[in-house]
Amino acid sequence: MSLLLDGPPTRLDVRPLLAAGEEPFTVIMDAAGALPEGGVLELVAPFEPVPLYGVLGPRGFAHVAVERGPGEWVVRFTQTGITPEATLGDVFARHPATGPVLARHGLDLCCGGGKTLAFAAEAHGVPAARLLAELQAAALTA
Repeated sequence: MSLLLDGPPTRLDVRPLLAAGEEPFTVIMDAAGALPEGGVLELVAPFEPVPLYGVLGPRGFAHVAVERGPGEWVVRFTQTGITPEATLGDVFARHPATGPVLARHGLDLCCGGGKTLAFAAEAHGVPAARLLAELQAAALTA
């Protein structure tokens, strides 16, 4: 599956909210929650929003961050559908580029690929957050 959609990304510049002393977390989460698989949220912030990586990663979002200049970070969050509840078989079927990541961690499609990523990560001693991030990054490269 290609993660490229025909439409433009959803763009959200939170700098005005932050400058006004407002907390943009709910606005960001609402925008992210409205995206379909393959959808992109392009977030503009005055700093790299590192805490969002840990919040959106388990919800299926891969990210790429670029500092464009002082006070301007642009982060593209892409909804991959790769979550802890996704099964190995489903992830591989939708994103064949994840195969090398699965293999590197000794994860295969035994049992029909029906085990969840969370289960497989724990069973193989792989930190789930790291596995998700690696799989999501691989899905972006396809």
